Order: sequence, then C-alpha cells, then structure tokens
Amino acid sequence: MKNLSPVQPFQASMTATSHGTLTTLTVDTSLSAKDSIASGETSLLTNYVYREDGSYQLVYTVVSRDGQADHFAEDDGILPALFLSPRRQAWVSIVPYHPDKELEISLPVFQREQVDLPKGTRPFVGDFIGSTETASIFHAADWSDTKPDKLLVMHFEDDLLQKKSNLKLSLPGNNKVAITGSTIQLLAHVDDDRLHREIDAQGNELRRRSIAANGIYGLQILTLSFDGDSCLLAQHAGQLVIVKIDMAGNSEIINLIAFEDEFFNTWRPEPIGGDTLVTRFNCEFGNGWLTTRKNQLIELYYSKDAGGYRNLLNGEVLELPHDKLVISSLNRTAPGAYAVVLYPMAGDDDDVRQLLILNRTAPVTI
Repeated sequence: MKNLSPVQPFQASMTATSHGTLTTLTVDTSLSAKDSIASGETSLLTNYVYREDGSYQLVYTVVSRDGQADHFAEDDGILPALFLSPRRQAWVSIVPYHPDKELEISLPVFQREQVDLPKGTRPFVGDFIGSTETASIFHAADWSDTKPDKLLVMHFEDDLLQKKSNLKLSLPGNNKVAITGSTIQLLAHVDDDRLHREIDAQGNELRRRSIAANGIYGLQILTLSFDGDSCLLAQHAGQLVIVKIDMAGNSEIINLIAFEDEFFNTWRPEPIGGDTLVTRFNCEFGNGWLTTRKNQLIELYYSKDAGGYRNLLNGEVLELPHDKLVISSLNRTAPGAYAVVLYPMAGDDDDVRQLLILNRTAPVTI
C-alpha cells in the first residue's frame, strides 16, 4: 500500500500560556472531530474536513508538544478507530468505500509501503482499551447488565496484525474494563455489590471476587488488581473521592475535593506515566478534566463560570476564545504530559470550523 499524502487544510496558530501550548487549527469550510491517540510523544488526531460540495475527507493531524502540526489525507476510508499496537505504533481501523457492503480494514497509520491491503471484516463498534504484549483490545458494552459485553482482540506478531477474534463475555454486562499486564480486569455492579473478574485474552475467566459497594457507584477504574490495592474514582456526599480497595476487599474512602455538581459522563482515565492518570468529564454546568496521582488530586480543570477552564485547586484560569467548548478527546504525549483536543460548540445554524489543542505537562507537586 502507498503512504498517506501530506495535505494542508488548516490555518494554524500557536500561543504559549501558563497552562501549556495552545494550537488553533481553522478550516475554511467545516470539520467534524473524531478521536486522538498518542503517537510517540506527539498527538495523532482524526477529523473529517468538509469540502464546499458537502463531501469530506478523513485527515490525520500530528501535533507535537511544541504545537507544530502536520496533516495527512486518507485516500479511501471513513469511520476511523485509532489504536496502538503492542509495540505502541499508531494503527487505525477504517471502512473503505464499497457499493454493496461495509467492511473494516486495520492498518498502520504510517509506513504502509510494506503492508498489503488487508482483508475486510465486519466493523466492530467499541472503545480501544489498551494492549497486552501480543494483542490490541477493543471493548463494547450495551449499557445493560443483562446483555453480554464484547471484546475485539487483535493478535499481533512482530508488530504485524495476524488475526482478529470477537469474544462475547459472560454476564453480567456493562463492565468497566482495564488491562493489567497480560490479563483483562472486569468490574460490574451486581445488586449492591461489585463483581471483579480477571480474564485472559481468549475470554477465559481466571479469578473473581465480590466486593461490597456500600452504596457508592464507581465511575471509573484508576487501578484494578487481585494482587494489590485497587482504586476507583467516584462521587459521594458532595465530594469527589477515590474508593481504595485492598486485596481482602475492604474499602476506604479518600476525599479529594468538594464537588457538588454531578458528573453526567466520565471517560476511561488516560495513563500518562508515574501512577498519573487524566480523566475527562461533563456535567450539567460544563465539562473538564482532572488529574490524579497516587490517590491524590493534583489538578481539576472545570469550565463552569470560567470563560475557559479554571483549575479548582489554585483558581488559575485558562482563558479561551469561546464560551462553550466540547472536549473531543484527551491523550498522553510524553511521560507526565498530555494533550486536550477541544472545539467550539456549534449553534443550530453554525458549522464547526476550529480545533483547539492544549499541550500540557501535569504538575510535579500540588
């Protein structure tokens, strides 16, 4: 296959702020932001860029930590799903045009000259959750504990994709999922308890335990293990908290900060190294992201009444040129650093024409 072609659909500008480097990308027509992922120490973004006639092209954008951006066009493909191979190379699953059927192919984003056109498979709609030493794994849940979750396991050898396996997990469904070494950790709520299971990449259950939930719903997994402490991010009694669970199943609540606004959604925490994770969220009054390290909150950016994003730990405001912004994605860059991709919320008669990418290093201390 041939490599991607460089394109230049954006006008770019960069601004240095006390919160990090802000890159602004603007198109003449409109765009639709899709996803981003780490690619070495850069961010790899996928976007649809629309033409005047209403057609669009899938464009990959590589943004470095200093804010520089390069763009590449996909010749034939839509519905991108970015993921990392076991050797941390950027790959993508896309659906090329076909008049009669919709099939997905998976291939490296760059350096395709040694790759033959892959055989298409039925598209898998789910989230990339990480890689083991030999496989890249996607997870799909039906938001119901009575319907089984599904896994797509992509098996690699010498950083080449060998095969794909679709697994249907045993009930309960609607699990939170994390990868620990070569195993996959599942956490589901069953009645008033939490069910913690460990499976291998073939879907075989290795261990399970029941943990008392004590009326607290775990929003996201920070760490989950049978062989050490586990930590869940949660809200409880007007506080943002971490629920720390020891190997025996005993729980301890660690208060992080008073936060009365209830989260509507949280996304899988992004590990950025050194036991540091960044989690994005939204709620009735805005959205934002928070960073935790070893059971401590080290920053919390929230858009409510901020004219941008206010770090609730020190009151400093990241001022941005739009009142309402959507967080499209968030990804690791270098150790201890990350990028947040945002775009202005469009009105009924407006198109999205701009992307904002904040490259930031998490604080070393609070």
